[in-house]
Amino acid sequence: MTRQKLGEHHNIHTGRAPYKCTFCDDTFRRYSNMKLGEHHNIHTGRAPYKCTFCDDTFRRNSNMVQHR
Repeated sequence: MTRQKLGEHHNIHTGRAPYKCTFCDDTFRRYSNMKLGEHHNIHTGRAPYKCTFCDDTFRRNSNMVQHR
């Protein structure tokens, strides 16, 4: 386990959320490009996840998966 991952795991237990969104006051316990990137999609309107069955697009991958 890397030092960063250990620190992020520690944040889960302490509630510390040092990673802040650049658009709003939301904070995150882990520096995860996917989570922070998907959160930024809320602010930018970007919807990069496209359904393979129709033309619907989604800001979050989990919403696209649920749509299927």
